[in-house]
Order: sequence, then C-alpha cells, then structure tokens
Amino acid sequence: MDLIQDQSILDLASRVEVQPDMELEALYDEKWPSIVEITTRDGRVLTARRDLPKGEPEHPVSDRELKEKFLSLASDAVSTERGEAIWDAISALDEADNVSKLTSLLIS
Repeated sequence: MDLIQDQSILDLASRVEVQPDMELEALYDEKWPSIVEITTRDGRVLTARRDLPKGEPEHPVSDRELKEKFLSLASDAVSTERGEAIWDAISALDEADNVSKLTSLLIS
C-alpha cells in the first residue's frame, strides 16, 4: 500500500498544524530554525527547537547516519546487499582506478 494512503499516516497528518513564527523567520538568512511541539494524549507538551538542520556544517551528519539514510532511501530500489555494495563502492571511489564496479552495480 502506498504510504500516502495509509490510514494511520492520514490520521496523524490530520493532527499536524503548521504555524509561522516571526522570531524564527527573522533568523532565516543565517539559520533554518524550527520548533516542534507535541501534545501527548495525557496533556503533556513536549517541545524541541533546532536552529540548523542536520547536515549543516555546524550540525554535521555522522558517517553512520549518512550510510543509514542512503540504505533506507535505496531500499525501495535495490536489495540490502546491493545497497551495501553500492555504498562500499561509493566510499572507495577516491582509491578506485575506475568507476566500472560502481556503474555495474547501478545498472544491473
């Protein structure tokens, strides 16, 4: 089933509100701030603020996180084993004599 039609996803999306915040918008030239506020079923309010998204130089992504994201995104197109092989080939590109191993993994 396409996740966009998954009823649990639709139910969650119906409870999401997006609101502008002028204080945060004023920071947009230098930062990409956001605040997430979650109200739990028992009424507690959980809040988190992030001024820069993951991946910015000031908030880098670790090698492990980058690999996990790649494998997650690649999983719709290739098997886990092939995704791992593609990751390994990409990771070794600067030592490779040519890109034939990578290209064969991508087109097979």
